[in-house]
Amino acid sequence: EVGGPGQLGGIAKDDAGWVHSLVYYRGRDDADRYLHEISECLRSKGHSVHVEKVLEDVDDFPRFGPNEPETSA
Repeated sequence: EVGGPGQLGGIAKDDAGWVHSLVYYRGRDDADRYLHEISECLRSKGHSVHVEKVLEDVDDFPRFGPNEPETSA
């Protein structure tokens, strides 16, 4: 609900124990808007958000599926 019309692209944990997630949006405006809402939701639940960034067409960014086990991303 907090992520609006985005599609969850996956969640993974890297070797340092950081959790990464990808949420895909059709447009930059939605990505900018909902990134803040997602981050605030996580913070309100006691999580730390170390980096929040909107990426556009980044071919070399690691991809992972929604059901991947916790592995390096």
